[in-house]
Amino acid sequence: GIIATKIIVNAAGAWAQQIGAMAGCDVPVMPRRGQVFVTPAVSKRLNHFIGVAETTIARTDFETMEQQDVIDHPTIVNGRVQYRVLYGRQTAAGQILFGGRSELVGLNKQVTREGVGSIMAHVLEFFPGFEDMLVVRTWAGIMPYTPDGIPILGPVPELEGFYLATGLCGGGLGTGAVLGRLLANLINHGERPGLFDDTSITRFSDS
Repeated sequence: GIIATKIIVNAAGAWAQQIGAMAGCDVPVMPRRGQVFVTPAVSKRLNHFIGVAETTIARTDFETMEQQDVIDHPTIVNGRVQYRVLYGRQTAAGQILFGGRSELVGLNKQVTREGVGSIMAHVLEFFPGFEDMLVVRTWAGIMPYTPDGIPILGPVPELEGFYLATGLCGGGLGTGAVLGRLLANLINHGERPGLFDDTSITRFSDS
């Protein structure tokens, strides 16, 4: 049915562009696929959360050089791309999770042998003692990327009552809660920290 409201928050992640279009708002979010694999429970082997790690393996699956520069913020060494998309941790139950590989494939959430294999190769650069890893489960998810890698948060000036909270790239689980609180405080109490100037959708129209 139809729900009438004065406030709408578009926090649809990789689908934010489609939801924005329903309101006549162009939300510059590109869906990118990330893949994850999980090992069986093992004794303690990974003492830290891995958030970002650079690889020496050249990345060649970008469609354009602009995507290399803007989306993944890689280091270019001798004309070869060294990308930084790797994350992982060991759960309290002992399972090890590793994920990465940011791909422009639309909303396709299919796990691929090539994708999981490239993540494994990346892991073994840093953890050569993990050659005996077994994989018991895999999955893929869609992440919302903005052209500059910065989230889009705050009101849409030309649409009263329409707010955005998207473009968190692969960091939504880590940052989504605090950004949601900031947005709620803005809507309910008018609190507007400087963060909203940096994350406003107007930065795309001004450029």
